[in-house]
Amino acid sequence: MFERSFDQVVFATPPDQVLQLLSDPRPEEVRRFQAWRPNYATTILHCDRQFYEPYGIQKGSEFDFFQTNGGWGYNACLNQLCGITSNQAYSLAFNLNTTIDPAKIIHVQQHHTPFYTVASFQHRDEVIATNGANNTYHVGAYLGDGLHEGAVTSAIEVAQAIGYANAEKPLPSVPSRAGLSLH
Repeated sequence: MFERSFDQVVFATPPDQVLQLLSDPRPEEVRRFQAWRPNYATTILHCDRQFYEPYGIQKGSEFDFFQTNGGWGYNACLNQLCGITSNQAYSLAFNLNTTIDPAKIIHVQQHHTPFYTVASFQHRDEVIATNGANNTYHVGAYLGDGLHEGAVTSAIEVAQAIGYANAEKPLPSVPSRAGLSLH
């Protein structure tokens, strides 16, 4: 068993993992995190443009959504999205595993993300409002917009809270959750 004492703890983990990391969770922690479940996703970095042909699409957009036998999927054209200047078209696909030519796959990445439901999201604002209670903090995309920007925003807010609690002089101003705009 891991036995160490800390003055403060930051949980920078998907919310479905929080309770298993606590040796003795408080009832309010159980309430806030018990409904979260994991979501496992696979994304594929590839250079296959042939799967657009059956749809009559000559050039993809930043995000193209497709109905598949397994539900839906999307393809993000990275050249457009990220400003890549190359004759080779690079894309990132989700849930299009069976439509992409295996010879054109560059990398396959597994992800563990939160599975968002009404029940799991019900206590999100409470997690934000009580961040720092018992010297315990939580950061992650699930506390913001569900994307990378939400994770960054929540981390900035926790860093500010911890910094203010420990600083002898004021810290520089960082945009608030409502005012943060990352491009």
